[in-house]
Amino acid sequence: MREYRCFVPEAQAEGQTLSLPAEEARHLVQVLRAGPGREVLLLDGAGKEWAAQVAEAGRRAATVRVMGISRQTPPPPPRWLACAPTKSAQFDDVVQQAVELGMTAFHPLRTERTEVHFDGPRAAKKLERWRRLAAEAIKQCERLWLPEFHPPIGLAEHLALAEGHALRRMVLVERLREGAPGLAGAAAAGDGVCLYVGPEGGWTEGERKLFATMGAEAVSLGTEAVLRTGTAALAGLAQLTAQPNQGSYPPGP
Repeated sequence: MREYRCFVPEAQAEGQTLSLPAEEARHLVQVLRAGPGREVLLLDGAGKEWAAQVAEAGRRAATVRVMGISRQTPPPPPRWLACAPTKSAQFDDVVQQAVELGMTAFHPLRTERTEVHFDGPRAAKKLERWRRLAAEAIKQCERLWLPEFHPPIGLAEHLALAEGHALRRMVLVERLREGAPGLAGAAAAGDGVCLYVGPEGGWTEGERKLFATMGAEAVSLGTEAVLRTGTAALAGLAQLTAQPNQGSYPPGP
């Protein structure tokens, strides 16, 4: 039987009856046609998946009864993505796919060649949209932790932030001939990593000097091809996710 997953970002307890968020209720009842008695899984985005059963299902609302924890995981190793957003209409897809690949935090970068700038209300709207896409992504790929989404930040400020969190700051450069080691071999499985991906025009010489001055590591994806920003971000995260001996977390009680 197909498992239905709902994102419910609130504290839950065994035996509790709760109302689903409006969009989750609409999708569950009107799209998936789930009625009373149907078993569903509730994801809280903070490491827990709860088994529940639909109690009431109406056209615009639904309630579920929580039966208990079905799965639980500790936080994954930090996998921050610090990336300059692009004008591409597909950039939202890049963010969603990055969630599927294990990104734990997204930081839009202000670089000298960043094409897309947003602050204030526009930034809040953009970040909320990305959170919604992330919620859909963790339901689809069965991850249990919702990534964090942060407002745009300057490059020097972010390098200091990542250093303060004891993360390895790994900067993607364009070509193998620059002498950078391959990303896949540079990062160990348990390392906390922040991956820096530049804008479509690439890093400027001033930014490269900044990386070197602040102790960031230049790494390569292992190709001579010059990739688009979104492609490079996803390829880098895929290499980090595929680290050997990373293991898996056992189900909780």
